Amino acid sequence: MKKAILYIHISLVITCFSAFIAPTIYELHAKENTAEKTAHPMSSTADHSQFKALQKHFKNGPEVTKACLSCHNKAGSQIQKNIHWTWTYHNKKTGQLL
Repeated sequence: MKKAILYIHISLVITCFSAFIAPTIYELHAKENTAEKTAHPMSSTADHSQFKALQKHFKNGPEVTKACLSCHNKAGSQIQKNIHWTWTYHNKKTGQLL
């Protein structure tokens, strides 16, 4: 059980990195090069730098996960059902469960 919780935390930290830190890095880079900003607009629908839950220094991964889950409250169950978590794939063409 503890191992499963650890994997959930790791998955959510990766998700939060993708949702918050990566777009922020991209935005900083894009400000330096306005042509690139026009050519590759950010894919996020929210400016995560504006969320109060993220306006602090995080001591560890679980703190980041807790902050992410304050808004993304279904992320944990969604991650556990995706192919990266279950390692299963149902091939609709052949009917095989891989």
